[in-house]
Amino acid sequence: MSRRLIRQEGMLVGGSSGTAMACAVEYIQKHKIGKGKTCVVVCADGVRNYMTKFLNADWMNEYGFLTEEEVLELNSCKLVPNVDWGQDQKVSDMKFNDN
Repeated sequence: MSRRLIRQEGMLVGGSSGTAMACAVEYIQKHKIGKGKTCVVVCADGVRNYMTKFLNADWMNEYGFLTEEEVLELNSCKLVPNVDWGQDQKVSDMKFNDN
């Protein structure tokens, strides 16, 4: 939930805030609280202390929160094309000096 709040809402919150928000959403769904109601969730921590934890996709995979496929998807860029030299070649296609 913390990663979702960061990505979708721009709120730089930590794990405790993500847990608080997840519990609030669960409570709202369980008790069928409808439109027009206000629910306050206190987000008491920031992301600073978690930079090497849940923000890191490899850490999330290591601890079973993301699959390897999800990590690969997160690490691939769809906005900027990869135009690195040689990406479309095989080693056998490349010419090397025999010096």
